Amino acid sequence: NGREYSLNLPNKWSKELGQAIGWLVGDGWLRKGDKNCRVGFTFSQEDSAVMNHLKTIINNYYGKDINEIKRENGVYHLSYHSKYFVEFFEKLGVKACKAEGKVFPELILTAPKVAVIGFLQGLFTADGTVTEEGYVSLASVSEKLIEDTQQLLLSLGMPSYKFVTEERDGAYGNNPLFRLSIITERGLEIFSQEIKFLAEKKNQ
Repeated sequence: NGREYSLNLPNKWSKELGQAIGWLVGDGWLRKGDKNCRVGFTFSQEDSAVMNHLKTIINNYYGKDINEIKRENGVYHLSYHSKYFVEFFEKLGVKACKAEGKVFPELILTAPKVAVIGFLQGLFTADGTVTEEGYVSLASVSEKLIEDTQQLLLSLGMPSYKFVTEERDGAYGNNPLFRLSIITERGLEIFSQEIKFLAEKKNQ
């Protein structure tokens, strides 16, 4: 499809690559197996600053400036057509699957800490929040993704509590929603000092 020549794929880990993968796992998708192969990222209107930050990084990897498309529901899509781009993210462990099948990209577990921090920033900004009680929380319809994230947080000194909520995520076929919350004071301190969200509003 002619996109293999101008791709500018990174050959080493960085915080920015981690951020792109984190958002892709949290609020993105891979499509493969037909001529419509693509890597897609979704952003809400509140995430426009994050979108502009990530768009610069991803456009650089893609070797061409792609602009977002606003859908009728007010959501923005950034879509990159290239089977080679899909393969690049697949090699890093991102799966082309439905939301409930999402898993932790295995290579992140052996990546340098700077990339791990970037990944957590992307993932938590996409699918995380700060609860009214002040806990940092992550939600997903994939129990495996929540469990793997819990293990990674623990390895960084942030124990978290996993639970299944009574909520159903209608956007994803009415699947149960799994959550984890960082609940210790030390864990929240580490998150606020070392990780942080990419969205300033969530940090505040």
